Amino acid sequence: MTQPLVKPLHMFSNGVKQAIGPADSDTRVWYESLIRADYERSHPGDTLDGLKQRASVLKEDKGLLRDWMALAAVRAKQDETRATPAKYRPLAA
Repeated sequence: MTQPLVKPLHMFSNGVKQAIGPADSDTRVWYESLIRADYERSHPGDTLDGLKQRASVLKEDKGLLRDWMALAAVRAKQDETRATPAKYRPLAA
């Protein structure tokens, strides 16, 4: 008889049990730095830290945080592409 696959639950610094953004704390801090100013400019009176805290209990804020972290991932990828000389970039498949 096979054992059921059980995923362990983890609490992350943003209080969400499902990871939003990278699991590595250094990368997560870098991602947040890429979006913090834009988030706070587009949401006057709110902070990214406030959003992270609310995302642990409100599904709307969890979705908003997920969207912003996806934007951060795109920006991080663009930064990596700019920082890597063309001759060292992998060829597109």
